[in-house]
Amino acid sequence: QKLLDIPTHGWLNLHYSLLPRWRGASPVQCAIAAGDTTIGTSVFQLEKGLDTGPVADMEEHEVSGRTAGEMLTYLSDTGVRQLVRVFAELENGTATFTAQTGEPTHAPLLRARDVKIDWTASAPAVDAWIRGFTPEPGPWTMLDGQRVKVGPVRVRPEITHLAPGEIAPGKQVLVGTGEAAVELGQVAPAGKTWMNAADWARGIKTDNPRFEVVDK
Repeated sequence: QKLLDIPTHGWLNLHYSLLPRWRGASPVQCAIAAGDTTIGTSVFQLEKGLDTGPVADMEEHEVSGRTAGEMLTYLSDTGVRQLVRVFAELENGTATFTAQTGEPTHAPLLRARDVKIDWTASAPAVDAWIRGFTPEPGPWTMLDGQRVKVGPVRVRPEITHLAPGEIAPGKQVLVGTGEAAVELGQVAPAGKTWMNAADWARGIKTDNPRFEVVDK
């Protein structure tokens, strides 16, 4: 607490969420993976609790189909301008700090084991999950005992005949989900670099290939 009390206005932090939503280490990733359509940045005062301090300013932005990596780059740019504005308000005495309100959610530090794709989820949910963890930790799935990383996909609501995880190779590689299907773009098999999904699918040796689906 002694360190927190040293600066006149306390220590300020730029957090990549609309606090108290997504407190923690991975707010952008968790927000997109959860299907949030908007995300933002909060300039707040540090206190002993994790991301619990009063907020000086918030900005809200549309996700608009971005991956977490793209969103982080975008928010880094807008966040700098936001900080400059708050510093100016502190200097001229117009800055105000408001206690956080609402139900908090948490965004823990993520590891690769946390981001396996659940093909029983709906196609939009699979799309959001993959975008949320791209590029890191990197969403993945299993085929014939081998891990395959999966890049951003395209939702195909008109494709409804594929079972969850079922792969339909071709010029467009489709995968079934719990509701509709998605079209793969890029994949990275274990130990290999990213490649076009159609090129990868031509090398599948299994009849009726299907990504691993874990029973819940």
